[in-house]
Amino acid sequence: MKLKYQFILTVAFSILSAIQGYGQNDLDNYKNQLKLSPAKIIDLINPGLEVSYERRTGNFSTQISAAYLTDVFNISGFSQLKGFRVGLEEKYFFNIPNKKIFRQTANFQPYLATNLALSNIDYKFESRFGTEAPDTGIPSNGYLDTFGVKKQTVALNFRYGFQKIYHQFVFDVSFGIGLKYKNVKHYDRDFPEDKIDESRHFNVYDIANQEMNGLTFNLPATIKIGYVF
Repeated sequence: MKLKYQFILTVAFSILSAIQGYGQNDLDNYKNQLKLSPAKIIDLINPGLEVSYERRTGNFSTQISAAYLTDVFNISGFSQLKGFRVGLEEKYFFNIPNKKIFRQTANFQPYLATNLALSNIDYKFESRFGTEAPDTGIPSNGYLDTFGVKKQTVALNFRYGFQKIYHQFVFDVSFGIGLKYKNVKHYDRDFPEDKIDESRHFNVYDIANQEMNGLTFNLPATIKIGYVF
């Protein structure tokens, strides 16, 4: 009988140890991640619903993401917004023991990532236009016009980030720098030759709606929350 109880205690201890290991989220056991991007919903420029799937193999992982671009809460200042975004990302998880933000632990996984993303978006926007004065270049005789904007982008980004694991949930944060090719065109304007009356101070909408076809710098930042399995 004593041996029986010893056996039961041994089994119970093994189960508790397994549960403790489960709580530490050893990524050797949980290689898959399914994640959402909550900040994307309230993005002022490209709001939408984004989902990502990531598969890890050793120190590397590959992530694919797809987003349906739409203004869920009507906070962007745009109307009739619709579009999509797809992305492919490769991560390398590293470990530098004497640097805290680069030191890997059971539930803190720092990484470097390369990301390629493509997007296509279409929306309506209201802005003030005017006839450009020949001497100052400042628009005069201002009027409001609601017009369409078609925007296509291809971005190549390089980021530092980390994944923090708790039980089977993952919190993924990253930021970095990159290059973005933008093709932005206006349509359905009343007077296409007139100039937009831009804000005197920095305004993200002036940048987002400016017609262009070329390269610009990109400062990406992401927050993802998901489930590991």
